[in-house]
Amino acid sequence: MREARVVVMPEASVSLRVLRAERLADRLRGLLGRESLVCRYALWIAPCKAVHTFGMRRPLDLVFVDRQGGVLRVDARVAPRRMRCCGGAHGVLEIAAGSARRLGLDLPAARLCWPEPQ
Repeated sequence: MREARVVVMPEASVSLRVLRAERLADRLRGLLGRESLVCRYALWIAPCKAVHTFGMRRPLDLVFVDRQGGVLRVDARVAPRRMRCCGGAHGVLEIAAGSARRLGLDLPAARLCWPEPQ
């Protein structure tokens, strides 16, 4: 687990706990069988341009992000048994439905910034 910082505007930011799926097996599995984690964490999948919600029981917000951390697109409340993709994405943040808007990730200036390792 690693802490992420979501910067909405230069003056404001929100911290968000994120699990990182970087190994192939973790990226393929995503949140399958781990839906209870969605209440407490977001899941960062990278590299990734497309995800599915097959096997999920609840909708998710999907936040597609470029290599510089800029939010390209937010697909809100994606129902189970759906697929979504974004050609220019480097990664996808899977988060509980409704959270992207609450955190300001759907605003034009939204950006995901990873803190320096300590």
